[in-house]
Amino acid sequence: MRLPDYKLRFEHPELDGVEVVMGRLTIEDLFEFNDLLESAPAQPEPPVERKTRDEFRKKVKAYNAELIAFIGKHTVSWNLEDRDGAPLPLGQITDIVLLAGIKDGWLEAINGAADPLGRTAAIEAQIPAEALPSDA
Repeated sequence: MRLPDYKLRFEHPELDGVEVVMGRLTIEDLFEFNDLLESAPAQPEPPVERKTRDEFRKKVKAYNAELIAFIGKHTVSWNLEDRDGAPLPLGQITDIVLLAGIKDGWLEAINGAADPLGRTAAIEAQIPAEALPSDA
């Protein structure tokens, strides 16, 4: 039996109807993802000089590009379209709400799937019904 992919669910109203399926991570990929998340730039404390703000923005832009590339590499499918109704290529993320939603939803799904206490609601829709334990 092949382990299921992660079908993400979103609570943010702007993402209502968005369907994203993310692939499973190898242990090495998980370490890479963790390192990437830990490298997120920290917002400088105010007051912030222009040079510091500009440096921070460059770091955030580079971080987001890495995050988008990593997510894009592991996206199995989605139902996103451009303004003309054409399907968006996988991983083409330009919206911060979408980027945060996918990142957070994927992390929740990964953590739920690995949780021995059974918090698997985030991936339950992707598991064949016969593979789920019965309540009987």
